Amino acid sequence: MGEIRFGVIGAGQIAHNSCADIDSHNGAVIAAASDVNEPRLAELAGKFDIPKTYADSADLITDPDLDAIYIGVPNKFHAPLAKASLEAGKNVMLDKPFAMNIAEAQGVADAAKASGKLFMVGMNQRFRPESQTIRNLVADGKLGEVYHAKAFWFRRSGIPKLGTWFGNKEIAGGGAL
Repeated sequence: MGEIRFGVIGAGQIAHNSCADIDSHNGAVIAAASDVNEPRLAELAGKFDIPKTYADSADLITDPDLDAIYIGVPNKFHAPLAKASLEAGKNVMLDKPFAMNIAEAQGVADAAKASGKLFMVGMNQRFRPESQTIRNLVADGKLGEVYHAKAFWFRRSGIPKLGTWFGNKEIAGGGAL
């Protein structure tokens, strides 16, 4: 397979992190980005030398030059954008959480199956070395039968940007669980 040409939907902080990760892979290039906030989109495009920008994500999704779409927008828009991208024949990497409810998640899963394209929820801790080490120990049977696990997460900077979409249940959903 040749170079994978990514389109990025969303130009917030998570997109900056994800673009840096995409850029770190020799087989991937960020070919386009979209965001409704034009100054934020221009900043992202300038920082990562993204040649095409779109104010409307629908235009990015239908761009025939893209192979895959990364979606990093407020949670309410995850499932609709993922479904539209899959239906347009694109592979999709969706930032967490997957969807606002089970019906939305099932709709995306159905669209992924029907499209035959790859779909992945970007659980940002999944590929950390520590997580992969534990996974390999379990897979190799070195921990015996695992019947209980406990995990925790400490947010590095408290409530993110209090007063933004992140704290709005209508847009952000119900939290981690």
